[in-house]
Amino acid sequence: MNSAKIKFEHWAYVFLALTCTKRPSAPWGTGPAPREVQRLWEDIVSWQCRSDLTRADLTKMLSDAGAPECRPEQVAGLCGVIGSYISARERSARFHKEKREREPFERISAACAELRRAIPKEIEWLENELSGFPDREDSIYTREIKRLSSLIDAAKIENSIPRYPDEEVEPRRYDAHAVRIIFFSYEMIFGQPGISRRSPAVRFIVAAIKRIGWDPISPGAVEQRIRHSLQRGVRITTNS
Repeated sequence: MNSAKIKFEHWAYVFLALTCTKRPSAPWGTGPAPREVQRLWEDIVSWQCRSDLTRADLTKMLSDAGAPECRPEQVAGLCGVIGSYISARERSARFHKEKREREPFERISAACAELRRAIPKEIEWLENELSGFPDREDSIYTREIKRLSSLIDAAKIENSIPRYPDEEVEPRRYDAHAVRIIFFSYEMIFGQPGISRRSPAVRFIVAAIKRIGWDPISPGAVEQRIRHSLQRGVRITTNS
């Protein structure tokens, strides 16, 4: 794909579709996205896909939902979106099943939390014991209080190294963000569709949620989620 063909406002639409919670205003109007935009979308959304979902599978799902006829190459981006969610959900399900050994930084964090919980009670007990020996400031109680005070001060220091765990999805409950992304992918192929619980777009998303492997979601819930994302859509200014 030659990225030089992609206009600034097209790049902006794709970026906002991925990152915003509200629908961006498509710079090409109400019709399908230009071919170069659909290819860009495919490149972006398909890289995490490890699913065996095929374009023929997606074409049949669309047909079963009552969507207009389209060619297999037109559904490449949509296939990448759903395939990526299938892959992510399967990874997440395996992650929840396996007993994972905690990373060192996780164990350190847990140990510090335990110190913050346990030390104040121990210091309180030591101070009560020390109150019976007011003239012995150098007693073993005093030394132990100083040692524990140092430990709890150290345990309060926050970890300054950022951690970026792999993004995971819920293994059963659908991701509301996924509904919006699937809808935008559908819209790029067919243009802005009608939205009702019986519309092809909504029926297709219900089927896609099932194909991903999440618990079923009602057409009414999908319709509500889509309408929420369409309110006060983000406007894209062109650089022309």
